[in-house]
Amino acid sequence: MRNVGQLVGDLMQVQDCATVRRDPEQQLQLTSVIYLMTAQLDGVVERCNQQWLTGEGNV
Repeated sequence: MRNVGQLVGDLMQVQDCATVRRDPEQQLQLTSVIYLMTAQLDGVVERCNQQWLTGEGNV
């Protein structure tokens, strides 16, 4: 999760440095990537929580 946060931060910094005015299409792409990564992380956290609650992680 820490790596995803770092990646998003880096992408936003690169975008801020690379363009003075923001390209709406690029903004939309960055927003989509952030949304997809967040959705994937939510799924991972949910599966980990379910395994912890059901005791499947204690092997």
